[in-house]
Amino acid sequence: MGAVLDVILPFFALIGCGFFAARRGLLPEGAIAGLNAYVWYFALPCMAFRALALRPLAESFDGRFVAAWLAGGWLVYAGVAALGRALFRAPAGEAVLLGQGAQLGNVGYMGIPLMFSLYGETGAALAVLAMLCDTLLIQVPTLAFLELAKAKGGNPAKAALGVLKGFAKIPVVTGVALAVAVVALGLRVPAAVTFFTDLLGRTAGPVALFAIGASLAGRRISDGLKEVSLVVACKLAVAPLVGA
Repeated sequence: MGAVLDVILPFFALIGCGFFAARRGLLPEGAIAGLNAYVWYFALPCMAFRALALRPLAESFDGRFVAAWLAGGWLVYAGVAALGRALFRAPAGEAVLLGQGAQLGNVGYMGIPLMFSLYGETGAALAVLAMLCDTLLIQVPTLAFLELAKAKGGNPAKAALGVLKGFAKIPVVTGVALAVAVVALGLRVPAAVTFFTDLLGRTAGPVALFAIGASLAGRRISDGLKEVSLVVACKLAVAPLVGA
């Protein structure tokens, strides 16, 4: 437990530093967008690539982990969506977003760096796998449903395919695809690429956490407080129990 706290507390200290910097005006709004762009387009894809490209696919893909992650995730998702309908009379689209909000964690900005800090590249690989499950098997169906609801009908398969094409362009997904191709083809990653991805990937955690804190500085939490409280309570209390 002490070892976990030794890693987690500095994580939140970094978030606090970002919050303080933005609140004091040390970090202009444009700089916050730049930090997020750096993490999203460069650092995280490198970390994801390195976590998967340097080991056999069998070590990175755990079928039992995927099944447990998705079963727990969809259980929380459906439960909170149903509560949203019952408690707040939320329309179907809003209820779905409440369910997704309760299920999805900040795997990219916090989960991957945290697992890397605690368990090295093996832990980072599991976090990448969790993020892919969330992206492809939870967010894609959700956005497809919302697109259909907005269009008031249509072809579900076509809507899902359109959403899937959008996700295929996400930089982290590109990094994962490149890593899988490298391993599947048995290619040797050059030493320069290994060093580059390691150098850049290790910056993902600190910069992402700092950016999270800076982004929070300008947010209001008073709007939709009841709905947010339900989502936060289920995310922090129910989801970990279901996952366990």
